[in-house]
Amino acid sequence: MHTNLKLRLWGTAAISVAVAAISGAAPAQTQNIPARIRAQIDKIEIQANGTAIETIHNETQILTAAAITQLAQLPIGYIESMQDVDIVEAYTQKADGRKIAVDKGAIITRQPPGASQLPMFSDAKQRVIVFPNVEPGDTVVYTAHRRDKSAMFPGHYLRAGLRVMAEAVRWGKRGTRVNTISPGIIVTPLAKDELTGPRGAGYRRMIELSAAGRAGTRDEVGTVGALLMGTDGGFITGSDFLKDGGVTAAYWYGELAPK
Repeated sequence: MHTNLKLRLWGTAAISVAVAAISGAAPAQTQNIPARIRAQIDKIEIQANGTAIETIHNETQILTAAAITQLAQLPIGYIESMQDVDIVEAYTQKADGRKIAVDKGAIITRQPPGASQLPMFSDAKQRVIVFPNVEPGDTVVYTAHRRDKSAMFPGHYLRAGLRVMAEAVRWGKRGTRVNTISPGIIVTPLAKDELTGPRGAGYRRMIELSAAGRAGTRDEVGTVGALLMGTDGGFITGSDFLKDGGVTAAYWYGELAPK
């Protein structure tokens, strides 16, 4: 039994804004934008044992010759002892619609640049896709599977921090910051249904035994989002912000811990 999560990342919108801002692009200056993200879709299948299979699909249109150097070679990061990465499909789609497949020999495995100098990142790896015959106007497309070899905590899914660090390295080369927010129980119509539903007692216990002793609000989540998206958060990237009022802390170290 597994759970499917299909995410059309809110970060995609942030990426588009950031690229435009870095390029100084206004609506009348879109020709100066180096690239356009046409699609960025993740599908995560969470297994009962806490592992996950992530399907990543990306389509990036190259708009300038200068962008080819960086975007004609796209790395997919992973932690070698914990994950595997398989490239399902990769090709260059020409402006006239033709597709030129990436040769298997053009998909290489390497350490991220500089990782060999940092022992704490010695297990980090990248599968780098080298796209053929890329010209301005072409779109580079790939679909990949990133699989967990084992669960960090058996029976529990935990990956936001690892994922956002890997993506921050990849997108940082394009002048973009990547962060995530992991909210807990936030007061929304859905949360109210859950709190009064069949599992309501469990949710109410989580709130009561958390450090905050209450649920969060949408405005509180929005405040963190505004910080991360604004200039005050300009030095923050590769971080996951756990905003659950201390529920996770109580699970590992408090009264919510499994007996």
